[in-house]
Amino acid sequence: MNKRGFTLVEVIAVISVLALVMIIVIPAVSRQFTNSKEALSNINRKNASESAMLFGTDVVTCDKNALNILKAEVSEKSDEAYCVTARDAISTGLEVSLDFLKSNNYLTDYDDRCSGNVIITQVNGEIKCDASGIECR
Repeated sequence: MNKRGFTLVEVIAVISVLALVMIIVIPAVSRQFTNSKEALSNINRKNASESAMLFGTDVVTCDKNALNILKAEVSEKSDEAYCVTARDAISTGLEVSLDFLKSNNYLTDYDDRCSGNVIITQVNGEIKCDASGIECR
């Protein structure tokens, strides 16, 4: 009966080849994870910005729901006064948090690892949002 196994040289050769493959594969996989995290952060910022634009549009058009949301932030006034105050706030830059947008159903299905504020402004009649204050872990 002839027993045959692997020689030490063969085992070392296999381990060396596997090590080379791992040296090539691990950085590539790591890079893909990093790229996907960055892409997710960008998507979250864009969603937050669009949600803030919706809220800003509601405020500028004096939507009753948006004004009711803001009533807690502004002293007691008539609905028309709330509308003027809200429009003034938008024209100078209204800063809202992601938590505010979430709690008032402007932002749903959002990644809870992100936090920060969005600044809503109105320039030449157009609502613009700056979501650069959002940080994602």
